Amino acid sequence: MSTWPITLSVDKQQSTYSSALITWGIARLLADLFEYIPVNDKRITICDIGSCFHIRISTGFTLSDVPFIPLLRQIRTQKQSAGLQEDAYDYERYRMQEQRHFDALASLKKEGITLAQLPQGSERRQNIEESQLGTEWPILKMINQMGALNVYNEVAATWRGGQIAFADVLQILVDAFATSPNRLSEAEEAWKSLQRLHALSGNSKVTASQVVNPDQGKGANRPKADSLTIRNMDSFWLLEALKFAGCFEAVVHHTIKGRKDRKTYVALPRKLVLANHRNVFPAFQQQFWTATAVKLDILATLRYSATFIAKWEEVHSGVSLHPRPDNYIAGFATAFYKDLGNAVAVLNTSHISLPAWAPPLNDVATAQALRQILRECITIVSQLDERRGEEEALLRAFREFITRRDPQMEAFFDFTGGYATYLMQQMSRQSRVTCTPFSTTTLEDFIMTTDIQRQQPWLPLVQNPGFQNIADALWRSTIQPQRLKASKGERTYEIRYGLVNELKQHARYPAKFLDTLSDFVQSYNQENVRIYEREHKQYRKDITREDLNQLITLIDAYNAETVCRLLIAFGSSRSTRESQDTAPDMQIVNNETDDDIEAEEM
Repeated sequence: MSTWPITLSVDKQQSTYSSALITWGIARLLADLFEYIPVNDKRITICDIGSCFHIRISTGFTLSDVPFIPLLRQIRTQKQSAGLQEDAYDYERYRMQEQRHFDALASLKKEGITLAQLPQGSERRQNIEESQLGTEWPILKMINQMGALNVYNEVAATWRGGQIAFADVLQILVDAFATSPNRLSEAEEAWKSLQRLHALSGNSKVTASQVVNPDQGKGANRPKADSLTIRNMDSFWLLEALKFAGCFEAVVHHTIKGRKDRKTYVALPRKLVLANHRNVFPAFQQQFWTATAVKLDILATLRYSATFIAKWEEVHSGVSLHPRPDNYIAGFATAFYKDLGNAVAVLNTSHISLPAWAPPLNDVATAQALRQILRECITIVSQLDERRGEEEALLRAFREFITRRDPQMEAFFDFTGGYATYLMQQMSRQSRVTCTPFSTTTLEDFIMTTDIQRQQPWLPLVQNPGFQNIADALWRSTIQPQRLKASKGERTYEIRYGLVNELKQHARYPAKFLDTLSDFVQSYNQENVRIYEREHKQYRKDITREDLNQLITLIDAYNAETVCRLLIAFGSSRSTRESQDTAPDMQIVNNETDDDIEAEEM
């Protein structure tokens, strides 16, 4: 009997989604085997080498020395309960436990408290925490609710039926993936021979469920189109067993909020140790809640990155290790399923990358700063409603920004330009200020982390005093007076509703952009004079000639469009000098002193 090799290879087929699941399934099997194998180094490393995934271990082991591993447990439901194995998952028990957990949380909500507010160690809190189900329950629901239960139970039974020749089953798996290209047809023939030799039950081929094969739908799929027949596609049962096993390692599945459509996310490994993945991914699953379709994509990348950083701080904060979240997984392969009433159909498949602008975690300070950026992005994205057309466009722009490498940040500026208008509209419609702008600190961090991708860094531009003074004036003419009007009824200064759109409209034409900006500066300073004459107090600093000269120099050094976009982004962002929780009060300034003197609060 041969040994398990150091490396197995899983070729990337047409759907990376399915190939990744096979990879995770093999890694899960190895982890279970290592529970019974006396080896010193039990690390399982998964690597993406381009054409295939590698699953690596440090030392091989003899296949005949390992006991049978029940890779999959069947699922018992009310409709399907006869003839199943004794250790089958009790679906109804899980469902009732979930309902008790939700009822307990709903009771807390009626009382106006949260679970975190209950005393630590109290019986009530302990009961609610114990009723929370593990990460396997969402996968069981996915399999049952999406019509894959029959196939899943069939391959689980076939795997269990191979117990009497388990070493031979492992040999078939090893032979199939020991080389690239994989030898899948030979593995299927070897299984048929083993079946005949030991009278093993089960079919060599099963239906390729779209739950784990979103690219293999029912239809006319014959290689030779000599007739039109509509049928399901079939697959070797061992591959399907590995795919279902992989679901328990690296899949998140949610029903789209407000609809019955569904979306599945499969983690795409880049280079990671399985034990580290098992430390991060369950925590991510608990933090990743349902939302609308585009928002789910954004939150998947943001929440995984935030979870990764939190775990890195716990484990590696004192170690010389400088990873990025996308060094471990590249992102997620996704499948969107449209609800058709009695069934679901795959509408599209895609790939969502982790934020490419995230810097290496060189130290704890960098990790904390990145966590703050992600937290702020999650807050802003969560308040947008995808069911409204203009907000959906904002979410799509933000998704494009965080999932692709773009040194010019085109999608991000599309978002910030539209978000400035959105803030104004929301504040004008609401008596209470509930929407949150970006902070200037977060924007500067965005700029700093992406500057390494640009030949001409932008950080000197946004830290220029003239740029900052004009951006501050833009804020005090648009967002701030609108916030004060909404929260306090304050109407000291004019709200310039169309200013942002005018600047965007002329951004590509330097002369027109400067004309528009000059008109704004003139009216801004004139308004300051009028308010001073009326109230004998000045709440805003004038824009000086030096400020304008510095901005013109920046336009010459960069270009009008870049300066305009950054000006709008910073002009619609909350200054770090202002409170993050309430609308900022106006400030009294004295223009007879130097412009760089700090303004006093009223």
